[in-house]
Amino acid sequence: MKSYITRTIATTVIMIAASVIYVNAQSAHRVTADIPFDFFIGKEMMPAGTYEFEVANRHAYPGALIVRSTIPGANHSFIVPALLDKATKGAEPSIMFNRYGAAYFFANINADSGSMAFKVWKSDTEKRLAREAREVVPVKIQPTETARR
Repeated sequence: MKSYITRTIATTVIMIAASVIYVNAQSAHRVTADIPFDFFIGKEMMPAGTYEFEVANRHAYPGALIVRSTIPGANHSFIVPALLDKATKGAEPSIMFNRYGAAYFFANINADSGSMAFKVWKSDTEKRLAREAREVVPVKIQPTETARR
């Protein structure tokens, strides 16, 4: 009986450890990219620079995206409501912006073969510019680094 209890406890511990490792392997990624232009996320204007994009809550995977500047001393960081986007299998990791004239708006991110694919809502300003613009120019930025967390 004692041997049975010991085996049951050991098996349970191994199963829990294996599930934690599996969940960790499936967790979201952090993507870093050099953005060479000022851009908007919603109503917020973000200056050109290096930014990290990361899922805000890995346990509630779809939901929010953290966007933060990596410039020392810069206080450009906030949480963006985001939706899961249709992942493009095998596509290169990319961060997409919509350009209307000289204004750039963050649109979506697709990283690590779609395991981190999000799009953001268009702000009222972006919707207005989209109606007024002659054309919308999609701008693709390649991440400089993709890391598991």
